Order: sequence, then C-alpha cells, then structure tokens
Amino acid sequence: MEKFIGKWQTQPKLTENFDAFADKMGVEPARREIYKNMDAVYTFSMDGKTLVGGMETKGFKQDVRFELGVPVSYKSFDGANMTSCITMKDGRFFETNKMEREGTTREWTTERYIEGGFMVGVQTKDGVSMKIKLKKL
Repeated sequence: MEKFIGKWQTQPKLTENFDAFADKMGVEPARREIYKNMDAVYTFSMDGKTLVGGMETKGFKQDVRFELGVPVSYKSFDGANMTSCITMKDGRFFETNKMEREGTTREWTTERYIEGGFMVGVQTKDGVSMKIKLKKL
C-alpha cells in the first residue's frame, strides 16, 4: 500500500484508448473533452486503517475515506452519484465503480499499479480498456 501514498498528477497526453472507452461508457460529447484533458492531482494517504483518496481539479477538491473491501458512496467532481469499492491484491488496487447520473447507470472496473514513477490505471468496461498514467509529485 505504501507505494501508492503521495500526490499524483494526471498525464492526459499519455492516456491510451480514451475514445473507445468513452464510447463504451456512453460519455456525452460535452463531458468528453473535460474528461480527456482533465488536469487533476490525486492524493492517497492513510489514517489508521482507512485509505483517504483525494482529488483536486479546477474549482473542486474532495477527500473520500475508504476501508478496503467496503463500498463507499460519494459525489464525483461533476456531480454524479458514485459508489466504489477498493480491494488490494499482489500490491495492486482493484476497484469496482458505479456512476449514476440523470437516470443512467454506468459500471466499470479499475486496476491501479505502480510502474516506474507512474501510477497506472486500467479502466475496463465490457472488454474495452483505457490506460491512464499519473506522475508522482
């Protein structure tokens, strides 16, 4: 878990397969450019046995407290209702995610691991994956 602790900056230019994943997720055109070029800092820290995941982007800052294996509900940066559950196996985070907005529900998984100075996130929906990279600050 310790290798995830710290601040991580999104690297939109290193994202792979964004458009195919966004198509599979049914991302609306108005939100697509926001997601594709998002400049955000994610922070992971520990408070006892509780994992604290933070996100900060223009005009938004939030911390969400997780216990491994326990689903947690929260609002996303763009107002969607989210439920996520994080587990850890072999030094990797595995997440199940459910987003509800305007009567539409989307579900996907994310696997996060450390590779060099990057946290890599592989998000998958119905066999289509997108790879994102965040650089350690």
